[in-house]
Amino acid sequence: MSSLPVLRPMYLPELSRPLKDPKHRAWIRTLPCAVCGRTRGVECAHTGDRGLGQKSSDKRAIPLCRAHHAEYHRIGRRRFEQTYGLDIEALILKLNEKPVIRIVAGYFVAILAGEEYNLGPVRKPMARAVHSAIQIARERPLVMGI
Repeated sequence: MSSLPVLRPMYLPELSRPLKDPKHRAWIRTLPCAVCGRTRGVECAHTGDRGLGQKSSDKRAIPLCRAHHAEYHRIGRRRFEQTYGLDIEALILKLNEKPVIRIVAGYFVAILAGEEYNLGPVRKPMARAVHSAIQIARERPLVMGI
């Protein structure tokens, strides 16, 4: 047996490309601006690292109106967060939360951020419960006042 370390490739294209998710971007544009709450002209503002002509992953995007999106790029992330009291990382985590579905006493139950949501009895199709859980996760940031 050799004592040489296992060599791993330094470049894995499937890990280095930013994730493109048109449905996620479209959903982000339906949310109110994270700064002013405006609902018209909301853009999908990418907040992660970028370079070499590529945007960051779509999963690192937040909703900003056109004016705040332009300001974000003009003054930079750190100053933007300080100016508006935003925690962009926490906002990204909230926007990317995924519910867990469990069966409790004959009912599908979604668990999201420590809260439980009844999705209906198990005699109904699982697909309906999954659809309901996804809707809850998507609507939750609006209720939470992002």
